[in-house]
Amino acid sequence: MYHIVKEILNTEDGETEEIGIADDNGLMIAFTEDPEEAEKFVRLCNENEVEENHVADLIEDYFYS
Repeated sequence: MYHIVKEILNTEDGETEEIGIADDNGLMIAFTEDPEEAEKFVRLCNENEVEENHVADLIEDYFYS
C-alpha cells in the first residue's frame, strides 16, 4: 500500500517542500508541491493496486505529459 511523503529540497531560491509517494519496500518519488494532487494520485494507485514497477511511468504520464 502506498502513502504520502514529504521531502524538503534545498535550492538556490531556498527550501521547497515536495510531496510524493512511498511504499514499505523503499520506493519514494517526490513529484508535486500540491498536497491534494498527491493524495488523489496515491488514492488512485491504492484503489487500482498499481505494481511498484509502474509507479514512475504513471507519475510521468499523469503529471508531465
